Amino acid sequence: MLADVEPLDVDGERVLLVVHDRLADGTKAPNSLLSVVREADVSDRAAWLTVVPHSETVRVDGVMVTRTHVALAVRRETTPRVLVAPLDGLRTVLAAPAPASSADDDGGAASAGALAWSEPAFDEELYTCRLAPVSQDSPFLRLTYVSWTRASASAGLRVMRSAAPTAKRE
Repeated sequence: MLADVEPLDVDGERVLLVVHDRLADGTKAPNSLLSVVREADVSDRAAWLTVVPHSETVRVDGVMVTRTHVALAVRRETTPRVLVAPLDGLRTVLAAPAPASSADDDGGAASAGALAWSEPAFDEELYTCRLAPVSQDSPFLRLTYVSWTRASASAGLRVMRSAAPTAKRE
């Protein structure tokens, strides 16, 4: 099942970030994975490169792109969370040589390490965090933060290249 597609331009080339539930060999991946593919190659399943491989413990729900970062909606330990990585990592993934194909190939998961994913830090343990819509040209992410112990809030997230993302409650 195709769950989410986020088109974007990387160095003048149209690419698609795709959240889906099938490995390259057709094996089901019930917690989904994130792949990147050049738009011109979308019908060639072998051209899809895995950015976030399937995991038994983390479900990939969706993806969003801003001017500088890729944000991933995930569920870990049953709670919604957000992971953030610099957009520049996609250039590394797209520039990497194509992986050798094999029966258990997951679509180039070796390229998955090119993105340095981090989770915004909050000052408590019991909360959920979800992506909220923003323009793809925005330097900000917009998050919806729900505490299990305090009043709910929205958080604007300015993601800096040199530091892990931090969120400020509004």
